[in-house]
Amino acid sequence: MPGNELVKCPGADRPVTDLAQSDVAASPCKAVKALAGVIVHELNNILTAAIGNLSLLNDVGFADTEAAAQIVGEVLAASRRGVSLSEELEAFASQLRLEPETVDANRLVQQALARSPDRLRGPAVQLRLAPVQLPLHIDPVRFRMAVASAASGAIRIMSKQADCLSVETAAVADADGNRFVQISIVCDGEAVHEDAVADALVNFHSGARTGMWGLASVAGFLTQSGGRLRARVEPASRLRLTIELPA
Repeated sequence: MPGNELVKCPGADRPVTDLAQSDVAASPCKAVKALAGVIVHELNNILTAAIGNLSLLNDVGFADTEAAAQIVGEVLAASRRGVSLSEELEAFASQLRLEPETVDANRLVQQALARSPDRLRGPAVQLRLAPVQLPLHIDPVRFRMAVASAASGAIRIMSKQADCLSVETAAVADADGNRFVQISIVCDGEAVHEDAVADALVNFHSGARTGMWGLASVAGFLTQSGGRLRARVEPASRLRLTIELPA
């Protein structure tokens, strides 16, 4: 799989950097990811203690009164949101605890879109699957999350003005004969703002309570799985996100 590159499309005013790997940001990005790994380790310890003790309060009857039950419930809910944020940080830092299996990418892409938030059903969604099975050795749960999050991220980049979202799968090969599974997420709309694309590529958090990852976390998971995420702005107000993974 090609390494560092810039993606420049005809009609685009300036290049959009390959998301997963960039020469310019490589060293700072490694330092930030290392810091994220340390933070998420400590955060997990704190959340484990908090959730465990709050659950214990319920077990011993502390939350028998309505007011106490409400307080414990709210703190538990906040702690569980912290767990979701912690997972995003782990993905960004490429430090997820993965459970890879041999799966069919076509089936998982279908499942990812079917289970995604309602906002993905806003624009017309077109799904074009390769006519053959696309075997991958990957964590299926995190792969579905990555696909759904990338599609959701594409719509957010379009400032909710997306007219059409298409998701395509294909088997591809490079000049050396290495084979890959490619998932292309193409979003058409009224306008694509390159600054919005650039900002989205460095955000590990989606910024919304959709349960989705930010694109930087999607890229971190793909990097950990041997793949990458690329983004480019094409003519006619089109945004293309491409997921590539070794077959």
